[in-house]
Amino acid sequence: MNIQIKNKHAAFTILLMLASFLYSCYNDHGANTIIEEPYRIKVDDFTFSNDTLSVADTLTVYFLGTAGTDTCHKFSHFQYTKEDHRADFTVWGNYRHKMAGTCKDSIMTMDGIYFKIYPFIPGDFSVAVHQPDGSLFSKTVFIK
Repeated sequence: MNIQIKNKHAAFTILLMLASFLYSCYNDHGANTIIEEPYRIKVDDFTFSNDTLSVADTLTVYFLGTAGTDTCHKFSHFQYTKEDHRADFTVWGNYRHKMAGTCKDSIMTMDGIYFKIYPFIPGDFSVAVHQPDGSLFSKTVFIK
């Protein structure tokens, strides 16, 4: 009789622990919480629409890089400043997912992401990209 009571008590304890675990996984306490975090994207390369431009032209800068290795990472926006002979960029991504969700493996590229710059002053014009490690990646185009 004593063993039977212990088995019922153990079964009840296990059932209670299982119910608590399942409740904690499926309640609104954390499962639907969305994690969102901005991050700098490393630009692998960028190209210009033309090597030489006139002051009346628009320069299109095409960015190449990987925003992330899963579907929770994506390109977000450019942080941009322009002076007479220089433009500075920081390329931002956004990491976003639900606590109870998963992110599918997928290389999220920046292919097709571009930025248009105008007007210009004649001379060399530098475009610099601020990388996540603090370095600058820059190239120059000539404005005639």
